[in-house]
Amino acid sequence: MFAPETCWKSERGIRSLKKVSIMGQSSKLSLKAIGVRLIGYGALLLLLVWLAHLYVTNPLYIKKLPYFAEAFRLGFEVECEPGSPDELGGILKKVSLPFFAHSGEVVYLDEAREVHSCRLPRGDQESQIPFRFASMTKVVTAFAVMELAKEDKLDLESGVIEFFPEVDPAQVRDSHVLNVTLKQLLNHSSGLGGPFGSDNMIKRGEQPWCPYNIKQMETIRLAGEPGTNHLYSNVAYCLLGEVIARVSGVEFQRYIRERYLSDYPSLGFIEGPYLQGEPDYDFSNDVRFGKEYVDWLDFQALSSSAGLMGDPREFALLVRELFQRNSEVLQGGGIEGCREKDLERCYSYPFVIVESEGGNPIGIQQGYLPGASSLVAINPEGEVLVWVAPGAALESKYKDVMIKRVVSLLSE
Repeated sequence: MFAPETCWKSERGIRSLKKVSIMGQSSKLSLKAIGVRLIGYGALLLLLVWLAHLYVTNPLYIKKLPYFAEAFRLGFEVECEPGSPDELGGILKKVSLPFFAHSGEVVYLDEAREVHSCRLPRGDQESQIPFRFASMTKVVTAFAVMELAKEDKLDLESGVIEFFPEVDPAQVRDSHVLNVTLKQLLNHSSGLGGPFGSDNMIKRGEQPWCPYNIKQMETIRLAGEPGTNHLYSNVAYCLLGEVIARVSGVEFQRYIRERYLSDYPSLGFIEGPYLQGEPDYDFSNDVRFGKEYVDWLDFQALSSSAGLMGDPREFALLVRELFQRNSEVLQGGGIEGCREKDLERCYSYPFVIVESEGGNPIGIQQGYLPGASSLVAINPEGEVLVWVAPGAALESKYKDVMIKRVVSLLSE
């Protein structure tokens, strides 16, 4: 047997060992906690540094974080008609909603003429919503000119001044004007526009010379020899609208309404002020224009280049109908050897031609008015896609992102 004192010392030793053991474990736990905290604080510091860097280099994106969060939420509310391709909804969710506007619609007319669409719910509003199509109008104007050519009422190789007797060839400042053809107006290779101010269709405080004073063609200068480069031009399509009026003997808007829009009741021309039922256009990404642009922009002058509005579904059906009668629109109207000449864009009549992975040409026409972005695309099979969004692109690069997704869908 052990003496009481010996037992007491033994117990005290055991307690000491336990205390040392507990202290060792506590020390290990403390070191682990410190390590976790250091990693956490380091990650938080890195996040703050990254956000600070992002704010300095891209302040717009920081300010737009609530906007992006709302776009993500709205993506779950996108409604697509049964049978619509998955990519159709992706166009809205991944590009349109975060980078253009928090509403919009994309319509796809497949080879079998079945219409598919994706959009955000319209609430109680079931009627067709009129949307400003902007430069998608050029597609209809181009088809109208092509059909007049098929009817032998004009020749696409004719000089444009042949249709305007008020222009005196002897008084023309730039002799290149005498060589501009209708085909060059159609594919934006006329040289009209650019650095010399001949395209003043959307200059605030300045009345466009087309269509009101065609004689002013005597004074303009071109940005190069006609047919050698592409320079996107609204005034070129204004002149085409006037050619249609001169050849048909009917005012342009009336001609288009009677010949092309009678079966599509939602389609018509912008008169200026916003109509009841139009979308709530978002101007937050527009740096130059605001809602008041409707008070000064000359929509009458823009009739043939950016004047149409209506339901995107009916516009898709109209484009499909016109393409069936003029399928050469994707291949017959460009500059010869355009890609070999390394031009920035290759047009065929109104369309920018983008080659799919399979080599098929996809025709693209984008549209823009303040607070309104749009796009129409068509492939050789006659499949048509129309996208509209009541807002401008956050950055111009997102227009290219949209084109890539559209081309991908139409190439499948």
